Amino acid sequence: MPDKKKPKIFYGYVVVAAGIIASILLVGIYSSFGVFFKPLSTEFAWTRAITSAAASLATIVMGLASLATGRLTDRYGPRVTVTACGLLAGVGALLMSQVSALWQLYLFYGLLLGSGMSAADVPLTATVARWFTKRR
Repeated sequence: MPDKKKPKIFYGYVVVAAGIIASILLVGIYSSFGVFFKPLSTEFAWTRAITSAAASLATIVMGLASLATGRLTDRYGPRVTVTACGLLAGVGALLMSQVSALWQLYLFYGLLLGSGMSAADVPLTATVARWFTKRR
């Protein structure tokens, strides 16, 4: 049997870099709602309360979906979970360009983007923690 040699590169730092990039992309999409808040309110004559409810819904969905993404990460691994959540967030962001009714805002931003954002916290943090166990 061949000897398993220790890899020359510690891939923990690659995992950290990938996690940072994923977090920047996901949080950037999520945080961009503030830029579009006033134009959405003005264009569709929605009140501030109705428009901001989408951000509240996204935050609630993100928190609840984090429970599921944690379990999915344990079962299928972070690569699958973060990719799936990133796709959800991306689809939600793309569909936001087609919003013409309030229910669409709640569905695309609140549910799709909120559930996609759940990957920005639990799976990425847990994955980085698993790579750095030596000095815990």
